[in-house]
Amino acid sequence: MHDLAIISGTSNTKLATNICEKLGIDAVNVITSNYGNGECRVEINDNVRNKDVFVIQSASDKINDHLMELLLILDALKRSSIYRVTVVMPCMPYARSDRKVKSRVPISAKLVADLIQTAGADRFVTAELHAPQIAGFFNIPVDNLYTSNIFLDKIRENHPNNNICIVAPDAGSVKVVKKYAGRLDCDVAMIYKNRSAPGMIKEMSLIGNVANANCIVVDDMADTCLTLSRAADLLINCGAKSVTAYCTHPVLSGDGVSNINKSQVQKLFVTNTIDNPNILKYNSKNKIEILDSSALFAEAIKCIHEEKSLAHLFNEV
Repeated sequence: MHDLAIISGTSNTKLATNICEKLGIDAVNVITSNYGNGECRVEINDNVRNKDVFVIQSASDKINDHLMELLLILDALKRSSIYRVTVVMPCMPYARSDRKVKSRVPISAKLVADLIQTAGADRFVTAELHAPQIAGFFNIPVDNLYTSNIFLDKIRENHPNNNICIVAPDAGSVKVVKKYAGRLDCDVAMIYKNRSAPGMIKEMSLIGNVANANCIVVDDMADTCLTLSRAADLLINCGAKSVTAYCTHPVLSGDGVSNINKSQVQKLFVTNTIDNPNILKYNSKNKIEILDSSALFAEAIKCIHEEKSLAHLFNEV
């Protein structure tokens, strides 16, 4: 069997360190820096010849810089006689642009998939794609992992009496939410949103009964959290006892953390797929809690390296 090697980009070194600890190996020594004009420079200082290499690089607050860094790492590896390279991208950038919604706009997720493949990736691992069909943009194997088991354990811990209602934040989330409800044996509700423009909600209404229930909103990412704040107001006004949210990717751009602090959301649980400094900087009310996802990615890496099935990691909820 080819030796396992882990390379960490600079987007989420904490997660990469946790993954390496669980796998019992050290990361490959890589130097990344920038020239005066902003161009990225990458140099791999350890021998990776004939190794099975996994590159960990996620989305972040410097998405474009880290995407370019990933492409350069892949190019350097392909020129270093490696056996295989797998990109482990816990949060895929540009995944929200997954279709052509009107004339003269790009399908950005497809472009990112093409760039990663052209740079040399043999396999792609991610978590909670914004739209599962994005996997079809790649012509290499794609493993889209689910963080549902991480969230389910926390939900059961926080609500042992099970007086809960799982809420879909939009129509596209209903399928996932119904699976959560099936595992938790609880009710389901959905929030209908009518948008006036991208990111702008004209009206919001509730479908279902949430009276006297502890509502749990499940989504793939938390961005500005304005929608989540409005959803919490709606649920409380409809009789909910409390509102808690579980979102895999803590994008939390702009005033995202502040919006959560000012909202009626009791707690927002996220994973560490993104190393977002805003959480530690502005989470003054401790409303945001980070759950570790490193065990999930370490298990996926181990299975791929040992040529074992990943089927047990794809039990959606």
